[in-house]
Amino acid sequence: MATMRNTIPDRRRNARRKPAWWKRVLALCLALSASVDVPAAPAALRAPGLWEVMLTNDGAGQQQPIRLLQCTTAAAEPEMLLAVVPGQESCRPPRISASAARLSIETTCAVHGRPNKSKTVVNGDRRKSYSGTFRVDWTATRDAPAGSSSGRFEGKRTGECPAGLKAGDMVLSNGVTVNVLRDNAARRRHPEGAEHQH
Repeated sequence: MATMRNTIPDRRRNARRKPAWWKRVLALCLALSASVDVPAAPAALRAPGLWEVMLTNDGAGQQQPIRLLQCTTAAAEPEMLLAVVPGQESCRPPRISASAARLSIETTCAVHGRPNKSKTVVNGDRRKSYSGTFRVDWTATRDAPAGSSSGRFEGKRTGECPAGLKAGDMVLSNGVTVNVLRDNAARRRHPEGAEHQH
């Protein structure tokens, strides 16, 4: 783990100088690993290895992309690819359309009983690089109004996962590592009370 963190700028040193929107961005990062299994063919997803993902959330007052690192394998990738899309909990089987240069995934999910529908489009060969967009539309409930969120992302494969990272690990922009597979498993066991474990 220490080897990987040395490759990430030490942002904690400058935490007090971050603008107000930065806290919202970090909160978004911590929510990103709440994804669900996507039973797509491995060939339609990304190549195994370490991926650098630059993520821009359109609705959080974000002024620059945030940098994430994801360690993925063929087995982990169905959960890792959508780890950048909010709201991917308690999902029905997704609708997937894939070609050599384009991947479209539509999901119907619910977070604490609040339904949402999302569409994620990934462009590129997904072996070395890709880019894409997502949109999540939330249904109004008694406790929350209807709403939507959207974002853009770009990814590039930087090589093999280093010894400090294991399949499912995602390094957030502040240097904290979460494991998407472990967090998802915890949510499946305790859907109302799962928390991130670092």
